[in-house]
Amino acid sequence: MEERIKVSVVIPVYNAADYLEQCLDSVVGQTLREIEILCVDDGSTDASGSILEAYRERDGRLQIFHQENRYAGCARNLGLAHAVGKYVVFWDADDFFELDALEKLYKKCEEDQAELCVCSAKRMDNETGLTYKSGVYLVKNMLPQERPFSKKEIPQYIFNFTTNAPWNKMYRREFVQRHGLEFQALRQANDVYFSMVSLFLAERITVISEPLMTYRMNNVTSLTGKASDSRFCTMEACRAVWQKLTQYPEFDETVRQSFANRVWDALRYSLRTQWNVQAYKELFEVYKGELLEEFGIAGKDAGYFYSGQRYQDLCQMMDADAETFLLYDFRIHERRSEITNGILQNTRVELGKIKKENKQLKKENKRLKEIEASKSYKVGRILMYLPRKVWRVFKRIGEWGKAQTER
Repeated sequence: MEERIKVSVVIPVYNAADYLEQCLDSVVGQTLREIEILCVDDGSTDASGSILEAYRERDGRLQIFHQENRYAGCARNLGLAHAVGKYVVFWDADDFFELDALEKLYKKCEEDQAELCVCSAKRMDNETGLTYKSGVYLVKNMLPQERPFSKKEIPQYIFNFTTNAPWNKMYRREFVQRHGLEFQALRQANDVYFSMVSLFLAERITVISEPLMTYRMNNVTSLTGKASDSRFCTMEACRAVWQKLTQYPEFDETVRQSFANRVWDALRYSLRTQWNVQAYKELFEVYKGELLEEFGIAGKDAGYFYSGQRYQDLCQMMDADAETFLLYDFRIHERRSEITNGILQNTRVELGKIKKENKQLKKENKRLKEIEASKSYKVGRILMYLPRKVWRVFKRIGEWGKAQTER
């Protein structure tokens, strides 16, 4: 059986009943059939367990494992421990995937003999239902021309050409085992260590520019809404990566620049997702007083950062206290929200026009079908395609009848 399994699909499941069926439909319907589906129920209290059981009855490729609620990292590790496929993917229960995603990822890995394949992805706003492609999951202008590649070809972008999300990547399982890669047992940011270390260690990375999966945004059941309860997780994850990578001589100044830009993004995001002011202040003081210096981010000039906004944010943090920086953060977020809301409003207007046009088109199509079903239309169609010889016969008959009348 193990030899026939090309890809192991590991899915951590926690209270995902609202979206789980859409996810599983997109997994069991994959065009690549030689797969196993390892679902780890992470102590769900909703209907997720019964949904998993129903799918297992219908598809023998699906296996279910249960654990107490220990979060996605531990769930992924449990699934990985039972995986037997040549490759492994870590997909989330609230996302959904193109039906040929595994086939395309598998073929690309085989073609390039890659240890890691990264693809593009789309986002779906869970509140509006709008779906759009996002360039952050595969930043094309940071990629080298050759395939496959590694940190040797793009040392300054090895952590930046994609995100730390594991679900838009396929891993060769032997590569994961050889390096002893595991997800951290953190409530949040448990994928940071696994993703960044694998990008650093992989000697053969390839990509697919096509978006093969859709990530659900604004999911109210997501742990992001509880970020203040686990505010130090991102810091712990980044520290673990730093401690691991500093053991390698290849972690030189250029690669560290890539690391600094990626980590600064992660730290800023962790601040923005805090809902508790005291938690925000605590994080701010730790980042400013310890972490930025520890990771070599503090004191760098504008040219060190891959965007002016990153450098501006750093300067603001170093010159401000927590309350002032929080106000600055709010203004930045407010400005971005205005831009985003403007885009969404324009999109809604365009969608409204399209729906109106589609409604009118449906009416016209209905009228057209009524006409096509009428007897006069059918007779007309028959007469239209009668051969010319038949028309000549009719003409001669008419002329003969006229001549008879005149006599």
